[in-house]
Amino acid sequence: MGMCKKCGKVVSSIDMKDGYCLNCYNPSEETKIAKMEIKTSPVVNNGLKQMLGIIGSIILIVGVFAPLVSMPIVGSINYFHNGKGDGIFILAFSAISLIFVFAKQYKWLWLTGLGSLGLLTYTFFQFQSRISDMKADMEINLAGNPFRGLADVAIQSVQIQWGFALLAVGGILLIISASMKNNVDA
Repeated sequence: MGMCKKCGKVVSSIDMKDGYCLNCYNPSEETKIAKMEIKTSPVVNNGLKQMLGIIGSIILIVGVFAPLVSMPIVGSINYFHNGKGDGIFILAFSAISLIFVFAKQYKWLWLTGLGSLGLLTYTFFQFQSRISDMKADMEINLAGNPFRGLADVAIQSVQIQWGFALLAVGGILLIISASMKNNVDA
């Protein structure tokens, strides 16, 4: 014997399914309610915000030490560049981001995420500008030089490495975390 959760009717256990009498039992309705609870759960959404913020910060930290540019003879150069590069600012942004994430102050991740992406964009355009300047200087200074072909090959082999993409992904994850709707109904 048991009581139906919906209508309150007392029925035998044979005539019950999941706490409902056979007249009130509707598995599709129960499934819809369960899916709605999962979809709107603030714990799931806020947990995802926090996870994205933490992952974005960690990716930024790792990206600072990843190869940013490779050059012949010199090899790969990272953003930290032995404490002389702009990677110090990215490290600061990522540390501040972690503090904001653990304090659940996600709106401030806009600042750190956009700051990181802005600095990365500035570095990218500075890099492209320097390569263009080097090519123009080489055209002028090495005109008629038999070793010009060797200099052309050296300039052509300067390449952007995967560290740029890693830093961009970290900044984007911070912005996604900041832009997610914050559910506080718990």
